[in-house]
Amino acid sequence: MHIDEHTLSQAAALVQEYTGLRSPESNHSHIKRILIQMCRSRGVSTSTILPCIRKNKECLKEFINAAMIGETYFFREVSQFRILLEYVLNEISRKNDNIRIWSASCSTGEEAISLSAAALYNNKNTADTSVEIFASDINTLALERIQSGTYPKSSLRRDGKELHHLITDHIEKENGSSFTLNNKILSSISVVPLNLYKDPLTQIPDDLDVIFFRNTLIYAPMENRKYFIRKIAEKLRAGGYLFVAASEVPYITVPQLEPVEFKDVHLFRRITQQQAETETPSPTAEKPDTKERKDEVPPLKEYIQKTVNAFNRENMKEAEIHLMEIENTYGDTVYTFFLKGLYFRDIGSKEEAMEKLSAALSWNSFFWPASYYLAELYTETDPLLACSEFRRCLIKIESQQHHETADKEIEDILLDGFDKSYFHHLCNRWINKLCTYAGEEYAH
Repeated sequence: MHIDEHTLSQAAALVQEYTGLRSPESNHSHIKRILIQMCRSRGVSTSTILPCIRKNKECLKEFINAAMIGETYFFREVSQFRILLEYVLNEISRKNDNIRIWSASCSTGEEAISLSAAALYNNKNTADTSVEIFASDINTLALERIQSGTYPKSSLRRDGKELHHLITDHIEKENGSSFTLNNKILSSISVVPLNLYKDPLTQIPDDLDVIFFRNTLIYAPMENRKYFIRKIAEKLRAGGYLFVAASEVPYITVPQLEPVEFKDVHLFRRITQQQAETETPSPTAEKPDTKERKDEVPPLKEYIQKTVNAFNRENMKEAEIHLMEIENTYGDTVYTFFLKGLYFRDIGSKEEAMEKLSAALSWNSFFWPASYYLAELYTETDPLLACSEFRRCLIKIESQQHHETADKEIEDILLDGFDKSYFHHLCNRWINKLCTYAGEEYAH
């Protein structure tokens, strides 16, 4: 059973239409598997599965549940939880008898439980303060994990280890590779199935103290980010705090939220409309040095450097996040396609890598790094084609050898410490090797 590219693109478009979030290309093979499985379980063809999903609410629910990305763990980005414990919860406890926090895109609930554990720990010294956590997600299957209270031990990772005791103090029983939490921590959490893009927020109370909305904006097209942020920010009380992932901080540009900083951790505080209009400075926390921040977009070269660094550390999850940032902020560029090509190459998806590198060349036919890496991929399947591509790469390098390109800084980042002469040498070596292998002569 085969899912063609048109059906796949329509399925990805359906995810965005229903959720407001893009499905990254690295998730497309997963979507193919979902569609094939749904075809088999329902006895329908691949050409009719999408109309079936659109017409049937249960089919749509099953598809969206399976298609959503749900990677998470306890105390993810632990530096944010340190600030929550050291500053934010203490500040709230001095003012309120009831702490109310919303985990707005909680997936299987590790974030919501981490928030509950932190708030309960904070309340040891403030016994009269109650804790309410609201955990929402579009994925109804993921939410069932919270209600069961049973988690794999793999949800306790190195990041956040210093705070794991706040979770393990609430373990009721262990069973091999999993554990079940006690009712004390689970009873503070209200589970809310919610489509943030389409549903009204009537099930989420107003005047919340803290909202965590992390690792979701990176998947949102630029036009949807402000919509999500404005909608969510309305649920914060004046003085309440919004936490987003560190990579998402540049996306927050609405006037109701002022940036604040505690120990190099950036978060946002809700201000009143009057404050927003008069731009009253923050009285208690340091503001980052971000003049004209509302219109600030990090330079493309910063995103590219982060992506290359992630490649070098073989951290493909981080690389994928930075690629989404580049695509969402700058759209399609020769660098977007080129870096995607390297990403797919490094995760072993060679056909996708070739497609993206070819797209980079369609965008800019003189972009020789794409020619080089495309040629390298061809060496395994078509030596003659690889030889031709290495020759084209040589010509492009030689044409630029004696002058600087317009984007010299970005090119230096992409070459990662090497220079054109090194790649010129590699091209010649490959050509000599491949032409000998293929039985043809190469004349310089």
